[in-house]
Amino acid sequence: WQDMKTPSSKKKSSLTPEQFIASRERLGFKPRALAARMGVGLRTVQHWEAGTRPIPGYAQVLLDFIEADASVKTPTSRK
Repeated sequence: WQDMKTPSSKKKSSLTPEQFIASRERLGFKPRALAARMGVGLRTVQHWEAGTRPIPGYAQVLLDFIEADASVKTPTSRK
């Protein structure tokens, strides 16, 4: 079992703290709002941004989904 690969959600992300912050800012989130959107605690986001905890692979996946969701244009409702 030692040769089994770690599930992708458990792998360390290739994101640096600087890249994570840039993504958050590009998406227009403050740390607290992004934490809520990602379903993690504010302190977790603060640790990732400070570089005191590694950014897990699932964080990149969530950022990608949030970015994709933000880019979806919804049709305007007709009156």
